[in-house]
Amino acid sequence: MLICSEVALAFLLLIGAGLMIQTFANLRAVDPGFRTSNLLTLQLIPSRTRALPQIVADQAEMLRRIRAIPGVESAGFTNHIPIAVKGDVTGVGAEGHDGAVQFQCNSRAVGPGYLSAMGIPIVRGRDIQETDVQAHRTYC
Repeated sequence: MLICSEVALAFLLLIGAGLMIQTFANLRAVDPGFRTSNLLTLQLIPSRTRALPQIVADQAEMLRRIRAIPGVESAGFTNHIPIAVKGDVTGVGAEGHDGAVQFQCNSRAVGPGYLSAMGIPIVRGRDIQETDVQAHRTYC
């Protein structure tokens, strides 16, 4: 009885491992909607002692220098890279509802060049431009 239960349990674990490997292979075949090859990411932690306008200016200068490197096709930034972090949870209102009704969504701040660097196609509208950033100054 003990040997039969051990064999059955081993067989069950083997089937579970096989299904997990198959699921992993299927997930690798799914198109994530952004480029995953020939992509370099860098994490910067801004100094808390610097003012937001100085951080924004530093980011703009860093992007200018990165884009000037030979072989770089595009460069951009975000506060959270895809898949690794869900993003910031933000409350938003919806048209037709009073201000008391808030919906929560995950959000990311992105800057000019991010969509092209990630290979994300623009379905409708236009890409983020430097003038958008200068007008709003909403990222860091």
